[in-house]
Amino acid sequence: MDTYNISSNFYDAFTMATGYARVPRRLVRFFREYAPINALPADSHVMDFGAGTGRLTRKLPTLGKRMRLTAMEPSSFMSDKLRVSLERSGHTFIEGGFDANTGTFTHRLEPRQFNLVASAGVFDHIRITPDVMQEFARLIKPRGYLLFTHGRNDGREKITNVLGYPHDVYVEHAPAYVDACLRGAGLVPRGSECITGFIVTPLNTLGAKWHISRMRMVLAQKPG
Repeated sequence: MDTYNISSNFYDAFTMATGYARVPRRLVRFFREYAPINALPADSHVMDFGAGTGRLTRKLPTLGKRMRLTAMEPSSFMSDKLRVSLERSGHTFIEGGFDANTGTFTHRLEPRQFNLVASAGVFDHIRITPDVMQEFARLIKPRGYLLFTHGRNDGREKITNVLGYPHDVYVEHAPAYVDACLRGAGLVPRGSECITGFIVTPLNTLGAKWHISRMRMVLAQKPG
């Protein structure tokens, strides 16, 4: 969180330069490829969790008609402009995140309210467990979807403190483990695809540190 607060003023330019900016666009295209046609009915309620400056939020409305958007982001530094634009458009912004210690959202969210919960780059910082997936599944309507990326590691879980801050870590999980967690939460994996090679260059008081990220996009559905 420290890093995102500090980098908020140049985050969009930074992600464009490093290549990460292409991930939200690719994630939306991935949903179209793996979800059925008309997977999101008109007037669907969609949440972008960990919305940041809104790169993914702005692309989600292309997936359905008259979509109602809720963006949730813990860093007010990152989301100030997004909050204003959403509220002017009649959508919702929530300042909040996910508490890894309690395994719950920091803002109370009612169950079964979203047709789609989407998240790009957030599960790079959250350890995936069946309980964590269950908490996200709780928010999704029957036959709704969870769309997200996670750091990919072909071996065991790997946690790296790349940024130099005690709470800023990158977490990588094996795909088979993530799929098992989804099934343990009652979600059905519908598709996945890997992205390899964009570079994250975090800055802290000690200078730059380089990190090659191997991401995996995942689509899962809640039965109903």
